[in-house]
Amino acid sequence: MSGRKTFARRTSGLVREASLLDTFAYNSSASSFVAILWFYTWVVTFAPGGNILSAIPLSL
Repeated sequence: MSGRKTFARRTSGLVREASLLDTFAYNSSASSFVAILWFYTWVVTFAPGGNILSAIPLSL
């Protein structure tokens, strides 16, 4: 046996907690369903006098 040591990576143990904004941003970018719902509600609130039934295909 040689006198070499086995490589062991030292970790800091630092764990970052995700905030509510981080969680929302990650989930809305990872899930197309959430992004569609978010865009749909944004379109409806941006143009409240618009036709909701025609906004559904536009958001898809």
